[in-house]
Amino acid sequence: MILLLAAVVAGSAAIADWVPARWPSADPKSLDLLADTPINCLLLEPDQATALLAEPAAKRGIATLVVLRPGGDTLAAARKALDNQLTGVVLQGDFDEAAVRVLRDSLSGSKAPVIEMPPRRSLRPTASTPVLATYQSVWPGIPIAPNGAAKAGPTGTPWVNTNTGFLLFARAWTDAPVWVANSPPADQVLKVENYLQAICDAGVLGARWVLSLDPDFSRRLLARDAAALADWKRIATHLRYFEENKAWRSLTAHRGMTVIQDADSGALVSGGLLDMIAVKHTPVRVVPRQKLSEDMVRGSRVLLNLEAPLLSAAQKDVVTRFTHSGGLLLTSPPEVKMPALRDDQITIEEQELKEIEVLWRDINQIIWHQSLGAKPYHAAGMLSRTLTSEDGKRVILHLVNYTNYPVENVTVRFPATFRRARLLTPEAAPKDLETYEMEKTTAVDIDQVPVCATVIVE
Repeated sequence: MILLLAAVVAGSAAIADWVPARWPSADPKSLDLLADTPINCLLLEPDQATALLAEPAAKRGIATLVVLRPGGDTLAAARKALDNQLTGVVLQGDFDEAAVRVLRDSLSGSKAPVIEMPPRRSLRPTASTPVLATYQSVWPGIPIAPNGAAKAGPTGTPWVNTNTGFLLFARAWTDAPVWVANSPPADQVLKVENYLQAICDAGVLGARWVLSLDPDFSRRLLARDAAALADWKRIATHLRYFEENKAWRSLTAHRGMTVIQDADSGALVSGGLLDMIAVKHTPVRVVPRQKLSEDMVRGSRVLLNLEAPLLSAAQKDVVTRFTHSGGLLLTSPPEVKMPALRDDQITIEEQELKEIEVLWRDINQIIWHQSLGAKPYHAAGMLSRTLTSEDGKRVILHLVNYTNYPVENVTVRFPATFRRARLLTPEAAPKDLETYEMEKTTAVDIDQVPVCATVIVE
């Protein structure tokens, strides 16, 4: 019976289609809150991992995963959860590799998925990785100084705390689904916009944020408070937006700039060069060193090589041919050290920022003088993500607003001729936009961007 129920859940939605959430209740009645949402995978604490919740969840086609942390008898806890009809196991934390192998071998007969959710420094995807997941991620938003002003970063614009750079790399690093499972900041009651930003921060990169509610919101939601239910509906709408448009995840990142970067050159650190480039609304594609090939840099105008000392002879030939074809190459100087992860530190430190400042100035000059892709204007406090179809005739530009209030009168300029433009947002009907020529580009105007908007031009 246990294996049968697990098979029913696993068969109802492939792991790649799981929309995960840390669930705040063990009450089966709480599952009614999921009825009008795309959430179909619940992460449960061990005291919630009972058949009382797992069985009705399975009947609804909802997977249930017990979250286990280092310490105690992990194997016994995992077996108990599976005996209680849960679908699988999440190992959150810095587990010993040998212990993980023992657990996987012991559970192999059950076919129950085991998802590792380690710190970023321990991430190492393999061909058999069901999900690339980590609990270490920054909470998206604009940091505010003590005087109430938005903090500026090295880009000279309002800085955005974002997982963009890390997720650009993670999505290029693996073909598996990518989850970021950071929880809300401790001792804070968040606005609904903060949750929507977390959803969109991951969603526009083709990843998923593991939904996690602060204690106050959880309490009000479970009590069916009217305001909480209204906010919950908005959260569900934004989750659904990316699930209904999952084809976006398979589109090609715009290749105006390509960055060769890997885990050993700062790709796992937030706040580094990739995030600086993103704040400048410059379309960028990341290529891990192991995947570098001629196909991966074809179509790019600028190549930033942060892995020069580690490239093989064949990979160096790829870079040489790129420059011979007219591409602009920028290489990190030997004395510039890319930021590295230290223990639980996942954001760049001030001293590391100073070390890459010289390289950033060169990159910024290139961004300033070259048109590398779609460019939004009047978009301070926002980030963008550009995707293209294989033939280049269709461009999709995502906009995410981190300001907690709607941004108005945004103009986007595309460096090519397009005749049709459409605006999509999670909470409104699609809208056709007028296109017009502006200094040899195609421009469109957007009246308002609440939290997330997508412009599609053809």
